[in-house]
Amino acid sequence: MSAAPAHAQSAAISISIPAQPLSQALLELANRYSLDLAYSPEIVKGLYAPAVSGSLTADQALGQVLANTNIRYQRRGKNVSLTAMAPNADSQVTQLAPVTVTGSLNGLTPAYAGGQLATGSRVGMLGNKDFMETPFSTKAYTRESIENSPSGNLLKVISDSDPSVSTTGSDYDLSNYASVHIRGFSTAGFEDLGINGLYGLASYGNRSLGDFAERVEIFKGPSALLNGMMPSGSVAGTVNTVTKRATDEAINRVTLGYESDSIYSGKVDFGRRFGADNEWGIRINASKRKGETAVKHKKVDNEAVGLGLDYRGSRLRVGLDWIHNEENTDGVSAQITSRLSAVPAPPTHDKLIAGEPWSIYNTKGDLFMLKGEYDLSDDTTVWASVGHNDRKMTANVMNWRLLNENGDFARDSVLVWNSKFKNLAADIGAQTKFETGPIRHQLSVNANASERTVYQVRANYPIAGLPGGNIYDPTYVSKPTNVDYSPSIPKSNENTLQSIGVADTLSMLDDRLQLTVGVRQQRVKQKTFDPITGQVKGDVYNESATTPAVAALFKLTDQVSVYGNYIEGLSAGAQAPVSAANAGEMFAPYKSRQKELGVKYDAGSFATTLAVFEITRPSAVTNADNIYSFDGEQRNRGVEWEVFGEPMKGLRLIGGLSWKQAKLTKTQSGLYQGNDAPEVPRFEAKLGVAYDVPQINGLTLTANAIHTGKQYLDQANVQSIPSWRRYDLGFAYATRIASTPVTFRGTVYNVANSHYWYGVLWRGVSQPRTFNLSATFEF
Repeated sequence: MSAAPAHAQSAAISISIPAQPLSQALLELANRYSLDLAYSPEIVKGLYAPAVSGSLTADQALGQVLANTNIRYQRRGKNVSLTAMAPNADSQVTQLAPVTVTGSLNGLTPAYAGGQLATGSRVGMLGNKDFMETPFSTKAYTRESIENSPSGNLLKVISDSDPSVSTTGSDYDLSNYASVHIRGFSTAGFEDLGINGLYGLASYGNRSLGDFAERVEIFKGPSALLNGMMPSGSVAGTVNTVTKRATDEAINRVTLGYESDSIYSGKVDFGRRFGADNEWGIRINASKRKGETAVKHKKVDNEAVGLGLDYRGSRLRVGLDWIHNEENTDGVSAQITSRLSAVPAPPTHDKLIAGEPWSIYNTKGDLFMLKGEYDLSDDTTVWASVGHNDRKMTANVMNWRLLNENGDFARDSVLVWNSKFKNLAADIGAQTKFETGPIRHQLSVNANASERTVYQVRANYPIAGLPGGNIYDPTYVSKPTNVDYSPSIPKSNENTLQSIGVADTLSMLDDRLQLTVGVRQQRVKQKTFDPITGQVKGDVYNESATTPAVAALFKLTDQVSVYGNYIEGLSAGAQAPVSAANAGEMFAPYKSRQKELGVKYDAGSFATTLAVFEITRPSAVTNADNIYSFDGEQRNRGVEWEVFGEPMKGLRLIGGLSWKQAKLTKTQSGLYQGNDAPEVPRFEAKLGVAYDVPQINGLTLTANAIHTGKQYLDQANVQSIPSWRRYDLGFAYATRIASTPVTFRGTVYNVANSHYWYGVLWRGVSQPRTFNLSATFEF
């Protein structure tokens, strides 16, 4: 985030910060007014600051934040010192060792008004940027948003309020199948999830990352220049998780929870800082979640523990993370396939599809990550990070094939999946600032690499003689005897990504005009192995591509920014099949292209954004001459409008509208040319509301509404599902019990118990009405 101008301490600026712990409120003021605060953590421990909003000078804001405390401040320019007065105003001032607070904790931008989103996020190799100075569509959800989400699932957090983001699959389905759609294109779910800006580490079964997340950041659209190619080659956008770090205020937090029908959970969050200047930090999180879900026969048993260590010196910052988690699901929903022209109505929740009681999805693994940053000077920073993730995954799921529109199905096969994943990723880079005449430069360069090695046995075992059933009144069968896991797991494939990128942001006209240009060279290597011999099978894919980007932003006023960008995404090409006339031809990584224009308005207490975009993505086709190529194309055009913040005291909003036109513009032999692309609803609307009840101190009421329009499920536009709506209600109540701060939360998910298909039928039916209750104690 850009520093505030030098006169910010004396000028009145529009601010709106929520009621929160005093240490966090002071941190936000340090960022908004570019202050250096010096105080002892002991004098603010356990104190809470009131909400502060309006057009205020630094002195006025400090006065309001420190009201009703025994703390006084002294300011000289940007330097502010805080001291605690003894209970008797005439007594001597308490002197304690000071700690200097000079900006965002853990490199994070401060929370925006209302506390649900942040004022900025990490924009790949460009680093942290304020959203008003970012020429792309970005968003960062805070820890408050994550904690207030009933499931804590990061993908659900972003999809419940962003009109351009949707998640397919309920919280209980296979993690990989709960993919994220951004601007109408699909990601690989957790496979392409970033962790502290490093991509290629996450994998199946990382749902519990929400327990360790301080922020979850979203970038809409391709981002090859900024991040390199995604591990799965998705171009929809990126989701990055920022892990928790110890704060200056000690953390002793315990959460107990319940979820219908009988899931019980517990979480522990502990944090401390040590050293003369609080330079050393430790953060420990652990969680357990077990019981029967709101879906009949479906049970979960998840546990996770994580450790975050960090050092923050005057120039050096280092962070180490370790996360271990296990996720086990019994009664995994059956995978439904259909070639019928019409889609049957989804079953009501009292007859909701559940998997065979013996079907399972289990995963466990350990993730390690080390990251360091060093300021060579006030203008130059270098960084490096490396991470490793070892995971095991087993799944055993029955396949149901629909026979007619009445819901009758046949049991044809069982999916048996036994896998190991070894993910390694690294990133190194530098950023420096300099001037050439009237132009200021921020030059960024980075190189990154990732390697994903997969060991697996995955097959659909045909089953004969099993009785069928009906999705509206399902019955279950015993586990077949011939679907046991293979005792050995052969090496299947190995994918390696390597890239180097450079970008320069040029600022002119007193920083009102910013132009970012850059280019990245990307190499992709892919190997497939014979499961019997273990030798490389076929030709090794080893191709490269160069991808540019350009983006511009102009500040019409301090409150209004307009921007535009052209940026590309990369996906691995392929080798022409033996049946093609050009058999064996290797294709370089193919490019998806985005063009976007937008405007952003920041009123201080609330903000709104408007964007129009077009993304084209190639696909493989074989023409009339039997030539295999990537000349197919899907084109998504859309308009997004979003709003967030606290437009009036005590009322917080987050949501928006999106309209998309996704067309198959180039298809095999023109067969489906001009049809709508599958699984892209034309219209989506979402709104989340939080209201602080003035008559009851500490009580907040919440509501969330989602509308998703009609969508086709196939390229022929024969199968479709109608529009659907979902409503959620909840509350949060912050109080004290015997001087211990306690926050009670409750949510009713899917209040109307609406039932609808998520998308293609194997993704399953909507989650039924679900009750969540929790109590968080801060000792």
